[in-house]
Amino acid sequence: MSEQQALIIIAGAIIITQGLRYLGLSIGGLLPTTGRMGAFLNAVPIAILTGLVAPTVFNGGTVTFIGAAITAIVAYYTTNMLAAMMSGIIVVVALRQGILF
Repeated sequence: MSEQQALIIIAGAIIITQGLRYLGLSIGGLLPTTGRMGAFLNAVPIAILTGLVAPTVFNGGTVTFIGAAITAIVAYYTTNMLAAMMSGIIVVVALRQGILF
């Protein structure tokens, strides 16, 4: 693949991505925010996050499961998402490097 072909592919990806974002923003204001549709739209981000995280947690082994559990516990007690993510990352790295056990 030549450099010119790569640049064309990158430019096309940018145009498509930004076009979809603009389309979502432009028609998003037209959607109802109350009733069943509002409840559905409020539930979508959690459903997507769960669909992305759950397979990794349950297929990643014991270390990944412990890291996710620590992240959930810290998030619940502190409500600080940065602290929760960092604690989970630190625990996973420490367990994989043999620092904790």
